Amino acid sequence: MPYQICIEGHVDARWAVLFPGMTLAHQFLGALPVTMLCGMVSDQPALYGILNQLRDLGATLVALARVNAANMGCLRFDDNAQLH
Repeated sequence: MPYQICIEGHVDARWAVLFPGMTLAHQFLGALPVTMLCGMVSDQPALYGILNQLRDLGATLVALARVNAANMGCLRFDDNAQLH
């Protein structure tokens, strides 16, 4: 299942090795810098593994969304984006 995970701040590109198969993209939500982690997650335990790793790294979760497989890349949010 394809997911987008949005965390606060622009993380270093070296974080990519911690999340194999995920793409990291830096964006802004208004004035808030965020990093999007996007990619396929095999199942719920794998998703929880990613979330636990982000927690252990001290990352602040901003949003989590399962996305349409056609939108596999990291979608851009505009300054008026509403995250749920």
